[in-house]
Amino acid sequence: MRHIMVMNAKGGCGKSTLATNLASYYAGEGYAVALADFDPQRSSLDWAALRPPEYPAVHAIAAYEDGLRSLPRNADYVIIDAPPARMARNSPSSSGVRRASSCRCSRRRST
Repeated sequence: MRHIMVMNAKGGCGKSTLATNLASYYAGEGYAVALADFDPQRSSLDWAALRPPEYPAVHAIAAYEDGLRSLPRNADYVIIDAPPARMARNSPSSSGVRRASSCRCSRRRST
């Protein structure tokens, strides 16, 4: 399971747009995709609710409420839409965002 976090200190810079486009792309490529919306504005969740049912599935999660507890185990990609840094410091779920943003990611080298 690969995790991609879209984050920026500034609000209104296109984080949700980028996150939803990444989710849509990977779903269209045939991957199982989860979109975790940590932003209480719910832009990514609103996008997922309006997504036509005939399009490839994207499992949307209200991560600002419960973190990644409802994350499906079969997800190939988890796209994380983080809130602006100013909001993250004050939100109840901010510890999950901070913890995820401080993770080291290792990349496998192809041989």
